[in-house]
Amino acid sequence: MEAYDEGRASMRIKKVEIKNFRTLHDVIIDFHNITTFIGPNGSGKSTVLYALDWFFNGSKDGELTEEDATYHHEDEPIEVRVTFNKLTDSDKKALGKYSPQGTEEFTAWKTYSNGREFLSANSKGNPLFNKVKKASDAKSKKAEYAKIRSEHPELDLQDAKTRASIDEQISAWEQSHSDQLEDIPEEVSTSFNGFNGNAAMRNIFNFTLVKADYRASEESEDSRASILGSIIERTVNRSAADEEVQKLYASIKEQRAQIYSDVYGKQLVDLSGKLNSIMESYSAGRTVTIIPEAQEIKPPKTSFGVRAYEGKDETEITKQGHGFQRMLLISALQLLAETSSSEENNGTLCLAIEEPELYQHPIQARTFADVLRILGENENRGIQIMYDTHSPYFLDSQHYDQIYRVIRRHEENTTVNLYNTTEEKVDEKVIEAGFKSVKNSIGKTICNDLASALFSNVVILVEGPSDKAILEEVANRYFASATEFCKYGIQIIMAGGKGNIPKLHAILNNFGIVTLAMFDNDQSKKFDASPVMIEKGKSSKEISKKISDSKAMAKENKHVSRYFGIEGECGDSEWPQSNLYSGNSIFIVEDNLEKFIEHEWSGWEEALCQSRNELGIDNKKNEMTYRLAVQKLSLEACPPKIISFLRFAMNAAKRLV
Repeated sequence: MEAYDEGRASMRIKKVEIKNFRTLHDVIIDFHNITTFIGPNGSGKSTVLYALDWFFNGSKDGELTEEDATYHHEDEPIEVRVTFNKLTDSDKKALGKYSPQGTEEFTAWKTYSNGREFLSANSKGNPLFNKVKKASDAKSKKAEYAKIRSEHPELDLQDAKTRASIDEQISAWEQSHSDQLEDIPEEVSTSFNGFNGNAAMRNIFNFTLVKADYRASEESEDSRASILGSIIERTVNRSAADEEVQKLYASIKEQRAQIYSDVYGKQLVDLSGKLNSIMESYSAGRTVTIIPEAQEIKPPKTSFGVRAYEGKDETEITKQGHGFQRMLLISALQLLAETSSSEENNGTLCLAIEEPELYQHPIQARTFADVLRILGENENRGIQIMYDTHSPYFLDSQHYDQIYRVIRRHEENTTVNLYNTTEEKVDEKVIEAGFKSVKNSIGKTICNDLASALFSNVVILVEGPSDKAILEEVANRYFASATEFCKYGIQIIMAGGKGNIPKLHAILNNFGIVTLAMFDNDQSKKFDASPVMIEKGKSSKEISKKISDSKAMAKENKHVSRYFGIEGECGDSEWPQSNLYSGNSIFIVEDNLEKFIEHEWSGWEEALCQSRNELGIDNKKNEMTYRLAVQKLSLEACPPKIISFLRFAMNAAKRLV
């Protein structure tokens, strides 16, 4: 296979395996161009980013200790293993023996054990050459090489007399025989950037972590790990002014020598003469000269900085507010998006950001999310993005497969669970039930509230706004507080139709979210075209439409019943019986919720009429009138099935918090 197209992005993180690092005891994470981590505070979202920062940049707060191991696993080693893919030819050149021609991936791992950190990788080689490579002196290397040539003439190795020439012969052979190479684990430098010598990795992969306690003053310093440093590295040729600066410093040296000569010359000649006159009385034939000792003047490396101006007043970045400092970060990242190009391969910049929404006005947060999406989605930019967030603005529902939900349960408080799903996993459930692929709904109504729902502990899926309004108002009254649902992480989400409920349910369920569903059986849409059922005055066209609508609804009911596995419980699955199923997690409503309440909740019509009059709203299906009507009714008369359904949701949520 050919290497990844050089004109496109450089290598990317494909997969990360983390073992025994803080709350992450043993997890495997597949990474994308943009990877998002969500979950409650303290669940371990940021731990993934910190583990990678340790792998790439080391611990800025000192070396790891046993306290960084997962609770009760202090005696086990800590390990972070990273697999890269999409290697370009320049990547392979920098990686050398760790990625010869014919390989498409590269894996390295960092380990902490017994107070020591070390980095390892699989080099690629023929095991026959192991002893030659490990030989400590020229004599033993020559002997091992000669032995291989003698015992394996089929390798057709050329004669070599020096250590360097032997290494060249072996390297050339392995490069041209990639099909005969195997993984050979070996310990390398403890610094990823210094990995493979000469800081070769610096040119192909740069991992930058922006923490939640981010200080713009640090990110605006010109260092390789800072955002400013990354921008400069990708847009400015630091050596462009070197020649002119060298000339300037050469001129300064000449001027200094002239000044020394003019100021000290005669004085030092006289002083040297006097000293030599005295020395002649002790030793003949040797003299000394006193000269100025000029300190070496080396041109400093070019560095850059950022200053803030308010009108004509110059201020330090640290004197600005948190909002401004975060805005500086947004602007810097946007600049990266605008300046990175496919024409120059500057390696990969991997940006890891902890809580990018901090200190941001909602509009700015949305803008920031868009910038990160632009940065990550364009393959030609050579940028990989990962972040943890509490904001739905930073979740792209159309790419739910790029999201990881991190959950730490009370009964398992030492480790976390990571939930993720794919379109294939969701389709496996919905297609079996008779629905089309979920991709046909992504980008439409199914995405409206998905981002918000992913932050929930329990989700109740309903068809539309009137269902949501009625359930929320009943819940607010029954549980004595409008914040009770929020407190336990329960949300009522509109699916935008019965057919979308299984698709959303499959997605949320795969993310480990307890998901309930309430939908209508739409019994009134059942239509029999027998003469008895045909209404007088109805045209054949109207009758045909009723028949068509009835068949479509029966089909949808059957698919929904099959998805939830209640076909045998609900009677006729095409027109399922109104009831609670699957331990009260599925609520099928007779016909529709409005008619169900009208029949089951005494006083509903009168309360609804009063609400419309008070609000001056004539629209029959208005959620505000529904909410007000629920508030007017006696809660004791509320249909028991609704109460049982909501109580099930609350009990499920309490078990998770």
